[in-house]
Amino acid sequence: NVPLGGKLLVTVADRDKPEALPIVEGFAELGFRLFATQGTAAFLGQHGVECEVVRKIEEGEPNLLNLLTRKQVHLVINTPSASRLSQRDDLIIRRAAVEHGIPCITSLDTARALLVALQSVAVERTVEVIALQEMHRQIQVLSLLDPPKTVG
Repeated sequence: NVPLGGKLLVTVADRDKPEALPIVEGFAELGFRLFATQGTAAFLGQHGVECEVVRKIEEGEPNLLNLLTRKQVHLVINTPSASRLSQRDDLIIRRAAVEHGIPCITSLDTARALLVALQSVAVERTVEVIALQEMHRQIQVLSLLDPPKTVG
């Protein structure tokens, strides 16, 4: 279940921050309340995106793990970091999100796709879900009706 609004926890690797900026801005424009770890929050703040700073796990309580275990966030965007300590935290964040039924996105491509879908829902107020198999069948039917032209 993907939330249409609520609270979003963002913690992204330094290398991903520039790419994450327009995505996070989009979620904010949809009305999501933003929470971010210190480095991510500082980057977002420098670019005019307001968010509430939340502590990392090793920084003491209350921290982002408390937000997850208490279900005080509805969506997480967490991209993998390179440092050993951050990798451990990333694993804990993802596990807590899964255990508490909170969608956790680990790829900015996926976050961008979700944002586009939610923006569409905000405009259209409805979603039509089509199974991949059905889409494939429809393409096959259309190609039979209008076969590709060959040169020769």
